[in-house]
Amino acid sequence: MEWGNNSNAGLNISGLQKTVTANVDNTNFSDNRSGIYANASANYSYGSVTGTFSSCNILDNDEYGIDLYSNAYASGTYVPTYQSARINFLLKNSVVSGNGSNSIKIKSYGISSSSYSPIVNRYGTVDFNSENCIIYNNAKGIITERVNRSRCTINAKFYNSVIYNNNPVIRMDANKVFIYNTNLWDNGISGNPSGICDSLVIESSDVNSLTGIPNGSNNISEDPMYLSVTSGDFHLNQGSPCIDAGANEFVNFLTDFDGKVRIWNATGKESAIVDVGAFEYGTPCSATEIEKEICSGENYQGFTESGVYQIKYTDISGCDSVIILTLVVHPVPGKPLITQNVDTLISSAVSGNQWYFNNSAITGANKQKYVVDKSGEYYVTVTNESDCISLPSDVKNVICTSAESLDKNELRLYPNPVSETLTIERLPGDKETEIEIYNLHGNLVKRLTVCSATVNIDVMDIESGSYFLILNSDKRYIVKIIKN
Repeated sequence: MEWGNNSNAGLNISGLQKTVTANVDNTNFSDNRSGIYANASANYSYGSVTGTFSSCNILDNDEYGIDLYSNAYASGTYVPTYQSARINFLLKNSVVSGNGSNSIKIKSYGISSSSYSPIVNRYGTVDFNSENCIIYNNAKGIITERVNRSRCTINAKFYNSVIYNNNPVIRMDANKVFIYNTNLWDNGISGNPSGICDSLVIESSDVNSLTGIPNGSNNISEDPMYLSVTSGDFHLNQGSPCIDAGANEFVNFLTDFDGKVRIWNATGKESAIVDVGAFEYGTPCSATEIEKEICSGENYQGFTESGVYQIKYTDISGCDSVIILTLVVHPVPGKPLITQNVDTLISSAVSGNQWYFNNSAITGANKQKYVVDKSGEYYVTVTNESDCISLPSDVKNVICTSAESLDKNELRLYPNPVSETLTIERLPGDKETEIEIYNLHGNLVKRLTVCSATVNIDVMDIESGSYFLILNSDKRYIVKIIKN
């Protein structure tokens, strides 16, 4: 879109006692008196302008590239005691160049007037932020002005920008001016920037002279080695001191001026560090960040350990791109153990259990204990909070039977119910058989080991009730008996 040849501003945003929002992308503002003018005014009512301008060219305007004015005034009768005007302005991935006066002008006005009863107070505020912008070859640089400082505020922050050949580059009358990861080379800075700035911080930036910087650290003073300032190409050449010279803590945006990855490790260092300026050196066209979680013993794209990995590929347009993979590998629970108490199987894991019968999951069987109700093979797995599943436990072969079903097989048990003596026949007489009797609470009430084919068990000392009899020989049998 083109907004040009206007005797006033290419775009005039008026927040005159009202709230206005403007979001503008991919627009040229050229050959106007001013490229963009935003005014927030407050008297009877609050006035505000919120503007976000992305990928715009603000070029060759007669006076200002960007002109911002927050005007909190008092006029008329019966005005409110307190009122305010505010501008929030964000400039991203844009160029401000060739303008006849200041590249950016910011003014804030506020008053405290005793002409009214009670005294009226008006507050003007401007918050300006620049990300990945190129501000160059303007007749003058950036100017800010506060009128009645106790009643107005100006804060300006520049992140990863290029500010070149604007003289004077900075004339600040502001509360806070922060310049981070920005290239200020060749703007004629010598000594402190002019103006009254309550807090001026230049950090992790490149400037001609470090002696005039009152606050900040990690700055350098070396030729940034631009590709071509003549043609306005401020990409960094190989070997530029601005490569990996910034501070990542000041970056909360993902891409550089070109829309490519903002923080990129093009030099093979241990970790990626942002470059100074609007362009990241050697960065791919696009980077897609993904997070994956797997369990120990698994792999994702061949990676088996936790970490951050770069997977390079060529997209459909033939552009080098990368996937930044954050992989988290969770541990797998240890293999559980099964113990048995009469008809109850018990897992060594307190939680996360899943019981299986004959290789099929038992629906709803996820407690630590499971009461068997039929013969077969049982095992258990454990799942942790990361959904990682353990190896299965060893298989437990359980035979649940009754006296009637025993009669049809090798063993014979009678009588049942029993009053005095319980007889068991057809035991394997050539090896030991362990016989145990448990009450329904799982308490052992009788145990004996026999090596004969027939055994008579005296049960007169056992109280009347239901019991489980367990036979351990070639197989394991659980039989329910009743004592009269």
